[in-house]
Amino acid sequence: MARVSPAAPEQFAQVADVMERWQKIKGYPPNSWLTMVRRPGVFRAYRALHGAVMMDEGELPNALKFMVAHVVSQACGDSYCTAHNAENAAHIADVPLEKVKALPRFRASPLFTPAERAGISRPKGTHTVFEQNGMRKLCASPFLKEEQDETQ
Repeated sequence: MARVSPAAPEQFAQVADVMERWQKIKGYPPNSWLTMVRRPGVFRAYRALHGAVMMDEGELPNALKFMVAHVVSQACGDSYCTAHNAENAAHIADVPLEKVKALPRFRASPLFTPAERAGISRPKGTHTVFEQNGMRKLCASPFLKEEQDETQ
């Protein structure tokens, strides 16, 4: 049972362009969008941020971004995002499915380059415990221990 009901049809109409584009890319909207659309402005801002960070070309290849996101989600115990980041790696960033399946063994797998191993290893440097919805969670930090010490 959903905690928050999905958005009303008129709210979906306000973001139809985004929904149609994602329908073509993935075939369905993620469940989180169905409630996030209740606030169309917030939804558009979230999509713009996601697009800038994960979809736009930058210093890191999109494939590596999704592989790192998968490993971080897994370290956080977030099975929903782990699954979606694996799917995105394969279907959006064209990471071969065999490589996506090997992510839990990236250090030893010959499918990963040294640069990919270094990038995927970075988030595993330190861990943070945080509370979410009354539950304590362990999550990988985006910093290595020595980088964290330098930024504090």
